[in-house]
Parts: sequence; C-alpha cells; structure tokens
Amino acid sequence: MEWEHYREAVQEEDWQEALRLLKQDDDLPRDELYYQMGWIYVQCGDLQKALHQFYQAVSAGRDDGEINYQIGSILNMQSQCRNAVMFLEEAIHKGKDDEVTNSELGLALKRIGKTQQANRTLKKAIQMYRSHMQNHHTDLDMISRIAYLYGEMGEWRSQLEYLQMAKDAGRDDLWLKLSSAEACMKLKEYHAAFDEYRDAARAGDMNAQFQLAQMYRKGIGTDKNSGKALIWLERAYASNHPKAAEELSMMYFYGEGIPADKQMAFTWLERSRESSDPNMLCEIGKQFYQGLGIDRNLATAILYFEQAAALDQPEAQYYLARMYDEGEGFVQDRERALYWYRRAAENGNRIAVQILSTR
Repeated sequence: MEWEHYREAVQEEDWQEALRLLKQDDDLPRDELYYQMGWIYVQCGDLQKALHQFYQAVSAGRDDGEINYQIGSILNMQSQCRNAVMFLEEAIHKGKDDEVTNSELGLALKRIGKTQQANRTLKKAIQMYRSHMQNHHTDLDMISRIAYLYGEMGEWRSQLEYLQMAKDAGRDDLWLKLSSAEACMKLKEYHAAFDEYRDAARAGDMNAQFQLAQMYRKGIGTDKNSGKALIWLERAYASNHPKAAEELSMMYFYGEGIPADKQMAFTWLERSRESSDPNMLCEIGKQFYQGLGIDRNLATAILYFEQAAALDQPEAQYYLARMYDEGEGFVQDRERALYWYRRAAENGNRIAVQILSTR
C-alpha cells in the first residue's frame, strides 16, 4: 500500500477510499491492518464494525495500551461499562495513562456505581488537562472537557468557572448554554439559569423550551407568567418534546392562568398519546371512562387502558380489572378481573392489593 495515498484519504476524510487501500494491502502486519480498519470505522461512526476489527487486532497479537483504550472506549459508549472498566484499566497499566483514558475510565466507573473511585480518576484526568493548559491556557477543547468532567462529578461551582472560561474563549453553543443553566439550577441560582435556558430556547433546543415554560409557569427565576408558559410549551411541542402536550393538557384542564377548557385539555391529551407514554394513555382512558370534558365512552376507555396496561401501567391494569369485575364495557369475567388485579398489585397499585387481600 502507498502510505502517501492512504494519508491523503484520511486527511480528506475519504473513509471508503482509506478502507479500500487497506484491504488491498498485503504487506501490512495483520494486527496493524485490523487496528487501522477499526480506527477508520470509528471515524465512520460504525462502532460495531470497529469493535470487531479491534478484537481481530488483539487476536493477531496486538496488546498495547492504545488497543485496550479503543476497545474500552467503545464498550463504554455501548453501556457495557463493566467490560469497559477492565479494558481501560489495562490500557493504563500498559502505558496509556493519559487524560483521555482516565476520563473514560472515570465515567465508566461512575456508571457502575463506584462513585468514589470514579471521582478520584476524574480528578486525576482534570489535573492532567490542567497541566497541559499551563502551556495552552486558551485551549478551548481542554477547557470544555474540564467543565464537562466537573459536571459529571457534581462540582457545579467549578464547572461554572470553566464554562465561563470557555465562553470567554469564544465558545457559544447549546451545550455551553444548557450546561450553564443546569449548573445554575443545581446551585439554586435561578435568575442566571433562567437567562441561559432562555438563550438556548430561542436557539431552538426543545429541552430548554420545556424548562423555560416550567420556570414561567412556576415563577422560578422570573415572574410567574402563564401566557408565556403556554407559548413555550407549544414551541416545545413543535420541537417534539415528549412531555409538552401532557403539560399543555394539564394547564387547560385546571385553568392555570388561562380559562379552563376541558375540550382543549383533551385535545392536547390526545396529542400526548403520540409519545406512547403509558401514564398518558391511562389518563386518556380515564377521561373517556369518567366523561371529563367529553362524552363518556367505555369502549374507547378500554382501548386506552389496554394499551397502557400492556406497558405495565398499574392504574390502567386496575381499571381493566374493575371493569371486568363489574361488567363495565365487558361481559363480566371474574377470572380476567383477578388476572388484572394481580398484575396491578404486582406493579404497586394499593387498591388492587387491598381487593386481593379479601379474596
């Protein structure tokens, strides 16, 4: 293989050409070939193929810190955190004891509940980043990584300090705004959090739009304003936030700062069904069962209760049991009622537990 052509393909991010050149090479040692192919698959975002190639490299004899890091990093991204820890610790043992490996290891340790060890490892990574920053104090990537790691450790004040440094160095994106907002919320600096969420919401982030609506709705960090809460919830819904329709339904149902409108509440409740949230499916079923703001319709109520019950929503399971028990919308069937009472009780419905205790 002509390495010059390969390097050109990599520099131009022509990954298919780079793979083609590698596959045609007969002289490259197998372990290096598999490693290079794995690295290219990482750049392409195909982590499963990358992992396969890295394992092939190990089978061909490569067993250094870099290959262990690559495998551990992918396993961490795939939430196979215990295996990730094993490979990342081996990477450090075999010489790749740098800030990137320690960051990955710290995050993997945190995800398996080893918080103290995770924090020690993350602090080590931060110290490594900071030592590099002594010569590159405006390195935006390092500043941002340190801010992220402080957030993972729950050290919100330190995170805000580095987020501000990133802002001063020219970073101005949604990650910065949202991270700043969340840190301010943790520190109960609600006015600052409101400003950050507002900027992110205006930039189109659905989570920021939803959070901003809740702050207007509850008067957190700003004056209470139901009209603005309604506007931002509608924008969050338009941005596909899964909870926005549910919250809009509640505002209309209870008349939170706006005239109560049961029909509009039901319209938004129906739209919330699109998220397949079992709690919302149950709520819609209850609306039809009780006839709240709409005509009572047991057949439609059953349809929604059955969908929610299949997702293990205990209240929906209880309603199905009761309807079978009393012959509401069904032919009375005590065996089916008992089945659903048991399912509801297993999932924590107290009324179902009480009923079963008498039978």
